[in-house]
Amino acid sequence: MIFPSPMSRVAILTHQRHSDALVERLHQAGLMEISQTRREEVAEGRMHPQVDACASRELRLTRILDILKKYEQKKKGLRAALRPSLPEKRPVHRCPLEEKLAEAEEVLEDIESFIIDAEERIEDIDRRLDDLEDTEDKVRLLAPLDIDLSWLGTSRYVVVRAGVTTDREALLQSAEGTEVTVLSAPAGGDRETWAVLLVAHVDHQEELRAVRPYEELEVTGKGFPPQMLEHLAKEKRELKKKRRGLIQDLQEIYRSRKSDILAIREEIQLEKQRREIPERFGTTSYTVLIEGWCLAGHAERLREAVEEVTGGQAAFSAREMPREGNQAPIHLAMPRWAASFRTFLELFALPKYDEINPALFLGISLILFFAIMLGDAGYGLLIFIISLWAYLRLGPYSSTVKNWSFLGLWMGLSTVVAGFLFNGFFGDFIPRFVYGNPDATLYQASVLGYSLPIDALHKPLVILVMTLIIGLAHLNLGIVLAAYQNYKRGRVKAAVVEQGG
Repeated sequence: MIFPSPMSRVAILTHQRHSDALVERLHQAGLMEISQTRREEVAEGRMHPQVDACASRELRLTRILDILKKYEQKKKGLRAALRPSLPEKRPVHRCPLEEKLAEAEEVLEDIESFIIDAEERIEDIDRRLDDLEDTEDKVRLLAPLDIDLSWLGTSRYVVVRAGVTTDREALLQSAEGTEVTVLSAPAGGDRETWAVLLVAHVDHQEELRAVRPYEELEVTGKGFPPQMLEHLAKEKRELKKKRRGLIQDLQEIYRSRKSDILAIREEIQLEKQRREIPERFGTTSYTVLIEGWCLAGHAERLREAVEEVTGGQAAFSAREMPREGNQAPIHLAMPRWAASFRTFLELFALPKYDEINPALFLGISLILFFAIMLGDAGYGLLIFIISLWAYLRLGPYSSTVKNWSFLGLWMGLSTVVAGFLFNGFFGDFIPRFVYGNPDATLYQASVLGYSLPIDALHKPLVILVMTLIIGLAHLNLGIVLAAYQNYKRGRVKAAVVEQGG
């Protein structure tokens, strides 16, 4: 607990026929971290040929899940945040990979094409709705002209252009002396905007192009603006109705098939991971060499598992690695009551294999200093109640919430204790409003000749001295731990000079 857990370097040599069964057992047991074997005596391993089949199914299942999640009907509001739903657990049965792949293919054949087609249709509808919105805006701007929109464009004899301008006078001046006729009407809006219609004979198109300034609006359709707007609104309603229907179909598929898709995808992911592991092995014509790490305390259990799977036909080696100069994986063994302290440590960095594990000291120091700084039993009680609710209600849904709320329980409880020691419960609420005397204390007691509580409101110097003593102790604890770390590394001189100097 002072240092990271001792690790053993493991090597397993067995016949290739035991490879698949051994990988499955090691994967299920979770006792060993397999690393890449790099030795001149053996060749590099290869992934199982079924990895590609697993990856293909996983990718397709993930794709349809991503599509369905976009249209999931989610609960909204504070109640949804405070009352999340647990994922449904689905029992699965052990079966060969071929059956799992067949099950995945069956699920995909049943719903994949419909889901992909539905998404494409929804995207087409969204694009069409955007076009209709744009056309609607243009028609509204041109509505004051009250013309049949089919007139716009170039006919056999006439060119008709429509648009908007904010400088009508400049536009009219630009058209003076030309064969271009300009009609205009106020278009409304925040600025003084005019809808304009420019008409010219086809022989005078160059003159028409020279008339400025205005923004041309291209509208495809026929009929006067009111009829056009009504037609556009009707088409939008129909498209939105189709879109809602497609989304409801996707939501129903997600509701009814979600657990099946997630379960088969997870099974295939696990199978893919197992079949990727042989790539890390060393191989010969008949044997495989597996190297990695395990907790020193688990080495014997790992040996028994290997012998059971291989029937004793394996060479097993486990050597506990010394602390000095080793890049072993880091495992921090923490008591259950202090497990949440690791979460706090991970905000900084994990210690090296030969460094002291500071999680326990950091956690206790954080709780102690927080309690002293807040020092109010009322606020501590609030923190405790909120953390307890989060731990019990939200903890099952999120490991992060569970760890931090458990840390909050300790902080709230310690603050309650500090509050009663320092005579604080929402400040002087109880003495002032319950006892009727703001100078009174919450209670009166004597422990080993010391009177409690310590009145922090009226005697802050006592609290200051106490915090200085605790801070000094904390500082010296760091020095002692650093000296002990140097001693365990064999650096006695550094311990004397750096920490003792």
